[in-house]
Amino acid sequence: MMRTGLTLALFDQKQRHSMPLSYFPTIANEVAIHFYARYRAITERITTRRLHSVVWFPLVYP
Repeated sequence: MMRTGLTLALFDQKQRHSMPLSYFPTIANEVAIHFYARYRAITERITTRRLHSVVWFPLVYP
C-alpha cells in the first residue's frame, strides 16, 4: 500500500470535525444524514498518487 500523506476527514452539517457522541431518535420514515468529506494532510510530505477512500456507516435498528 502506497502512502500519500492524506486521510479522509468527515465533518458534520456545520462543517465541524467532531465525532458524534450521541444519537437522535427518529420518528419519520426517512432520515437524511448530512456530512461533508475532505482530504486532510497527516504528514508534512504529500505524494501525488491516485487516491481512493471508502467510508462505512453502520446502521442499527431497534
